[in-house]
Amino acid sequence: LKIIPNEREFRVHSFRGRSILLGERVPKPGVPHHPIIRTMGRGWDISYPSMASGRDPIGSPLRQKLREVAHKAVAAVGLDFGAVDIGATMLGAGVDLTVFEVNSAPGLDPGAELDVYVSAIQGTV
Repeated sequence: LKIIPNEREFRVHSFRGRSILLGERVPKPGVPHHPIIRTMGRGWDISYPSMASGRDPIGSPLRQKLREVAHKAVAAVGLDFGAVDIGATMLGAGVDLTVFEVNSAPGLDPGAELDVYVSAIQGTV
């Protein structure tokens, strides 16, 4: 097991070369969370921020880089879609990204995740 230090972790859902959902791992409120292992079982969740307010909590340049890396990762393993877990470490004005996993069968919670996949499959996203 090798620990790859990172400051933030994201999940990008890539569907046929398009980003259909992008979220960040956040600690579950009121639940102890592991400081390094960011899984649901270790007290972490994924927040899919709404940009309806006009605010982008992730930031446009980072968001674009995450999307590009996710699309390349999904294509590299020969899939049409997948949920890509990516660690990010900020380096001054830049960022170092590490792909941790390409989920070929991502768990889809009812709501944002499931709805966006249904829309993508139906061609409405």
